Amino acid sequence: MTDRPPLGAREFEILVTLVAGPKHGYAIMQELREQGTGGRVLGPGTLYRLLKELVTQGWITAVATPSGKSEGPPRRVYRLTALGERMVTAEARRLASLVERARPLLSGPSRTQHFEPAPR
Repeated sequence: MTDRPPLGAREFEILVTLVAGPKHGYAIMQELREQGTGGRVLGPGTLYRLLKELVTQGWITAVATPSGKSEGPPRRVYRLTALGERMVTAEARRLASLVERARPLLSGPSRTQHFEPAPR
């Protein structure tokens, strides 16, 4: 898993929503909206394209379930695979490590205070 680039933010956010359990696409979209994803709204087209990519990668699976309406089409419910669980865990650890390295920048004096303009 270390030979691949880091997960994109949106892919990571989708995987994180599935950690608690399986969800259908609309529930994923609602949860992302409620969590506040940095002001970005994930539209249905983008969401379902990303879900398809995550299925192709083998990180999630899609299972058709009854819609609850006798005339409605089945809904797809998405769930993490074992590989997906490993990916989201590895990415969370990578991001936590990055935050720890950046923490001194947030709590210490501003680095820009140490620079003086070059003489002319």
